[in-house]
Amino acid sequence: FNGFAQDQNNPWAINIGVNAVDYFPTNADRFPGAHYDQGENWFDEYFNAADHYNIIPTISSLSVGRYLNDGFSLELGASLNKITKLGNDPEYNPGDLALLAVDADVKYALQNLVGKKGWFDPYLMLGGGYTWLNWEGTGTLNGGAGINLWISEHVGFNVQSQYKHSFDNLYAPYFQHNAGFVVKFGGTDTDKDGINDKD
Repeated sequence: FNGFAQDQNNPWAINIGVNAVDYFPTNADRFPGAHYDQGENWFDEYFNAADHYNIIPTISSLSVGRYLNDGFSLELGASLNKITKLGNDPEYNPGDLALLAVDADVKYALQNLVGKKGWFDPYLMLGGGYTWLNWEGTGTLNGGAGINLWISEHVGFNVQSQYKHSFDNLYAPYFQHNAGFVVKFGGTDTDKDGINDKD
């Protein structure tokens, strides 16, 4: 199992997939009197994709990551979406709002705590970004978690969820969920003996 997980042997990773944006489970108390209806508590109807998730049926997220050290990596990403559901008020239709987000996050691989690298590779992430909704933008503070499920040394499935907190009260915070494929690479084997130069 030592070949799994992003590390010095394969420091680069590319993740490509789809994303879903959900404004509902973000604590209605933050926006008293808002014209859209949010959940009463954090994580209300968190998995209610049919009623709350905004998804476009195409590749809509891309990120590139670089392993740093001691289980930490830096990831830069971008995502697109179309917002047609903002909360849960059937009387309020936001229209088709374009959403573009760019983010920079630091990830920490939880496998680093136990010193054992296997196919099940969970992580925590923290960072910041900028979100444009119909080309009006605001900064965000991001926090979340995810899992890589490695099917080989270089290829795996990825699922993650992030909360993005807006710095501008005119913009609602939201959850963004991603699912896709991750490919890691970048190890060097100069003498072609099947062992990376690092080892």
